[in-house]
Amino acid sequence: MNIGDTVKLIKKEYPSVSISRIRFLEKEGLIKPNRSKGGTRYFSDKDISRIKKILDLQDCLLYTSDAADEEDSVDLGGRRII
Repeated sequence: MNIGDTVKLIKKEYPSVSISRIRFLEKEGLIKPNRSKGGTRYFSDKDISRIKKILDLQDCLLYTSDAADEEDSVDLGGRRII
């Protein structure tokens, strides 16, 4: 499934998702969709499930840029979470 179709599918559950948000997740190394020789991204069911998990975490977790203890925090797409 290409990126446009993937966004349309995910948008049913996560209205804030966009093509740029999916590209950001890829840029941050959180997802790695297959690509055609021409560079078109193709998302598998596994990729889509992973995107949904990430979106759930982003929506539900407390974000902070100044984590009190760096060892106890995780970087999630440029945001530190505790």
